[in-house]
Amino acid sequence: AMEPCEDYVRELDIDGGIHRVTYRTKEGRCERESFISYPDKVMVLKNVGEKISVVIERGVYMDRLRKIDENTLCMEGRAGAEGVKYCFCIRAVKGSLGIIGRTLFCGEDSVLLAAAQTSFYCDNPFEAAEILELAEKKGYEKLKERHIADFSEIMGRCEISVDCPQKESIPTDCRIKAAREGGEDIGLVNLSFAYGRYLLAASSRKGSLPANLQGIWNDSFTPPWDSKFTININTQMNYWPAESCNIS
Repeated sequence: AMEPCEDYVRELDIDGGIHRVTYRTKEGRCERESFISYPDKVMVLKNVGEKISVVIERGVYMDRLRKIDENTLCMEGRAGAEGVKYCFCIRAVKGSLGIIGRTLFCGEDSVLLAAAQTSFYCDNPFEAAEILELAEKKGYEKLKERHIADFSEIMGRCEISVDCPQKESIPTDCRIKAAREGGEDIGLVNLSFAYGRYLLAASSRKGSLPANLQGIWNDSFTPPWDSKFTININTQMNYWPAESCNIS
């Protein structure tokens, strides 16, 4: 069972593309910070204050799971009978407590890197392991610095500012609920505009496929509407802000 916690906060730095979770247990303050770096092609997670474990599973779409070393797990498979081959690797570059089966255990001060590759982009998806090697050499702070410089440059090109009372200290879900119930919150216009630009910048970059129905957030091999592009309207809608909001 999960240990009860207090002062739970989950936040997204839209301008820098950084996700954070903080909370407090009887043992003290815990924090997790994560981002996905376009320059270095890795997902990065820094964990402080509490032990964590990562379970690797993909059901029938996983052909094999192997332990590369005491800190690294590698999952390989195919997205269906005739689907592309994929490889996903995750490594605890700091704070590893070892691997048992399909679970990577990490200590109270740990850093994880994850990378993936498919046969759509290269002949050997195991190149994901090479991506990890290069990223590990840079270190957490350098990876974060490069990610923020890359993402903030895009987000800083355009903004909308509607004068309104400051309500940033109120959780976003509470603000939306209040607005649905008739409350006034003009600041949601600013937030929605920035969030829309964030979603497109995060899901569509040079060298990638266009954003589809679920975008890069699709977590299923059998998603709703097959995660298609549906070019009769949806793809066009995804890219409406690309040039008018200076994302392209």
